[in-house]
This record gives sequence, structure tokens and C-alpha cells, in this order.
Amino acid sequence: MWTGKIIFDGEKAHIGSKTLKYKVNLFVFPLSYTYKKNSVIVNMIGNILGYEKNKKAFLKDLKNSPKTLNLEVNEDFLIFSVKEPAYAKAVYNENIIHLSPVLIDENGQETVNAGGFNRDKLIKGVDVISKEFPTKLCFIRQSKICFNKTNRSLFTFTYANK
Repeated sequence: MWTGKIIFDGEKAHIGSKTLKYKVNLFVFPLSYTYKKNSVIVNMIGNILGYEKNKKAFLKDLKNSPKTLNLEVNEDFLIFSVKEPAYAKAVYNENIIHLSPVLIDENGQETVNAGGFNRDKLIKGVDVISKEFPTKLCFIRQSKICFNKTNRSLFTFTYANK
């Protein structure tokens, strides 16, 4: 499997602009997606971190956004659906596996760990994001999945020297 980590400036993105505005951090995990004519609908779960006043203001803004289709909140846990632009098809498709929650931090930076079995498809996703946002590619490398017996994690990745 190929794995990659990118960090991009989400200051102009739907959610990143709001984490920056309200100084909150958000961990979100995309669960499913569907394609519409000119968009991608993404269903996510996540946790929000920050001062209570800031979290409430962020959630109100997120809920009132026309790009937010559904939102349910229980304390700091969220389930929501958002409408992403058509270019997001490059990262929400059968070739890209989201390996961990995306961190969208209080500076609007979005950190994504993704993988796939086809290196070229993973690079295509990075290239598309790079055209839309200032992006730092931390790495793309081959990895092996393994069970971590020490801490009983479901899985971890070990990186091959390739």
C-alpha cells in the first residue's frame, strides 16, 4: 500500500475557514460520499476541541452554511454532511483510503493521511488539492499494514525503504 501525508492551507476551504475564524480544532473522519452533478456529498464524523464559546460559535456558523447539508451534535461529537466542489472527486473515490481523521486546526491548516494501492491515483489526489490550496507534501511512500501486539491497536503502518 502507498501512504501519504499532506498539509494544506484550508483558509479558503469551507471548514478550514471556520476553524481559523473561531480558533477551534476539529478531527473529522469521512465515512462515505456520493457524487452529484457538480459536487461531492461527504458524510463525516468528528470531534471539536476549543473554548466552549468558540465551539458554539463555530457550530452555529457551520450549521447555517449552505454547504452544510446535515449536522447533529452531542457535546463535542459531530455527525454531518457537507457539499464539496467537484474537484474533491480526486480525494473521495474508490482509490483513496482515508487512514486517520483529518485534523483541521485553529490556523485553518488541514492535515490528511491517506493511502491507496495505486501510487499514481494517490499523487493525482495530491496534485488536485495542490492546485486549489497551498500544499505541503510531507511524504508518499510504500507501507505495510500490521497488527500492533504491544498496544493492541487494530493496525499500524510500517514503512518500507522504497
